Amino acid sequence: MALELFPTPSWPRPNFAIPFYLECKKYPQDGEMAARPLLCVAGPENGAPASFWACDRESLYLAVEVPGRAEPGGNEAWRFGDGFLLTVSPKAEDGPVHCYTSLGFGGTSRKPQIVAVNRDGTWFPPLDLAKVKYRFQQDKDKARFSVSVPWSVLEPLRPLLYETISVNLTVLRRSEEGRTIYQLAADEDFDTESTALRRLLPVGFSYGDLNRPLAQSFLTRNCWRGAEPLQLNLGLYNPETCTARLDFIIKDGANILESHSSSVELASGCHHWTLKWSPQGPLPTGKYCLEVGGQGGGRSYKKQHHVYVLNPQEVSGVRTDLLRLEENINCLYPGAVLTALAKLEWLENSLEDCTWKTPNLAGFTEAKTMRDSLRKGLNPLADEAGLSRRAFRSPVDGSLQAYSLYLPRGFSLEQKWPLLVFLHGNGVDELALAANPEAHKLADRLGMVLLFPRARTVGGFYLGPDEKDVMANLAFLKKRLPLDWDRIFIGGFSLGGFGAWHIGLRHPGHFAGIVVISGVPALPLAEIEGSAEHQFNPADFADNAKRLSLLVIHGTKDSAVPVDSVRKVIEALREKGAEPVYKEHLNGGHGDCDWPADLAPWLKTALGRAERTPGV
Repeated sequence: MALELFPTPSWPRPNFAIPFYLECKKYPQDGEMAARPLLCVAGPENGAPASFWACDRESLYLAVEVPGRAEPGGNEAWRFGDGFLLTVSPKAEDGPVHCYTSLGFGGTSRKPQIVAVNRDGTWFPPLDLAKVKYRFQQDKDKARFSVSVPWSVLEPLRPLLYETISVNLTVLRRSEEGRTIYQLAADEDFDTESTALRRLLPVGFSYGDLNRPLAQSFLTRNCWRGAEPLQLNLGLYNPETCTARLDFIIKDGANILESHSSSVELASGCHHWTLKWSPQGPLPTGKYCLEVGGQGGGRSYKKQHHVYVLNPQEVSGVRTDLLRLEENINCLYPGAVLTALAKLEWLENSLEDCTWKTPNLAGFTEAKTMRDSLRKGLNPLADEAGLSRRAFRSPVDGSLQAYSLYLPRGFSLEQKWPLLVFLHGNGVDELALAANPEAHKLADRLGMVLLFPRARTVGGFYLGPDEKDVMANLAFLKKRLPLDWDRIFIGGFSLGGFGAWHIGLRHPGHFAGIVVISGVPALPLAEIEGSAEHQFNPADFADNAKRLSLLVIHGTKDSAVPVDSVRKVIEALREKGAEPVYKEHLNGGHGDCDWPADLAPWLKTALGRAERTPGV
């Protein structure tokens, strides 16, 4: 059956509902919002905050009122206080959920902190927060945070599509007595990186006395790959009992592939429907259109949704051809083969990670084009200046591991180039760090290649498989690019900074120097979750540290990695004869200090020193 339409399974109505309005032209007043107190779950209680909720078709509105004065301008106020974390999920289930969006808020009205913290276990996802509004007000007795969040930021949520959703609100207060945590639903894992699951509170929507029909639709699965059908969620509100007609049309450009129509008798109120569709026959990989229309209660609804097909036979054919090329010992460009295979894998993984995000089918087209070039004996992965993402096959388990590579302006294969291996922080991949324009300027100015390995383990501290992957990635690149082996450096940010310490000091023969930016200095570190199971201190490798150039950059107001722990490691290394250059930024937070200004002159000097003393 190509198309199936059925009522969305309902969930028992919760005892807390968010009022829905057609349009909130101004921020709702407290009397128009649903109030909900928060419970103290950790720390010394100093008066519980209150929360106020409302929504319309465009946005979710939330106000948090806390007693007393607040200081919301601290580094990562949403995690350390005074600030809050909002988590919203389309799932209304008993127990933890894995599908959610978490947003962090803090700062003042003039200098707001609005951060996409987590989506479905992915830290700091690239969400467009430009339309999120934030306001902070306070007097001598209380402080108030107000936010409006467009539903488009909280996809796949729309208020008419679900009878029940789930939310949590975590408010964090700072005081001399420590951090206090208040929540709607008790969840000690609200900001942990050790699990992707979160606990939330089921909430419903109350529609009041709406006097006009409304409709919303959203594709919760927009790419057909031969197994799971496409899925569209549809919400209808009608103030009176009526007959409604629903029309569904599948198009390829102007060509109609399929059309379906049905009529239903609707009682007054809100109705939730799920549509599932699979093509009746094989369709080529590409973009198509699902047109949803209907009429009821004297009003019409029509919306077009882009839908996508990734034909599994076509993908399998390209992958099979690439695997044959990888096995061919006469293949001239094995690195390009691996990157083409990875493009298919990255595309498929992205579709599993988020079923409603617009898929970038260019990954399939690029892999197919690369295969065709390789068959002709051509290199589809030209070593030209600029940023690219590539892959190598890890000797740890044979998996394809991603890395980003920046080749500086004027790069050529006719000379040897120094290299900086740059390790990213926790919970994210290497892409954001690799795209940093300041890093590119640095590489262009110094004539230096930048390698950005991707850690496979969240919270892994670049130990075990990640350490082996970094060294394998470096060995792989050494075979393919003309690198100056005497001028290879390793650096990193945050957990990547610890990785630079750990890998650099354990493999000193491979590196000329180490750069640590806002880095974890040693393990265990009481403030870092999960560090207790590991032991490592750079001071124990002082003899290796003496052979290397060392640069450490840290902020005095770093809430994630306290500066005192860094100072102790620097002091211990100096006592044992090493000579680290230590740059401390007054009032600098976790990573928000001008590290390029420190790194550029230090690297220039270190490059010259390594060139004069090869074999460091």
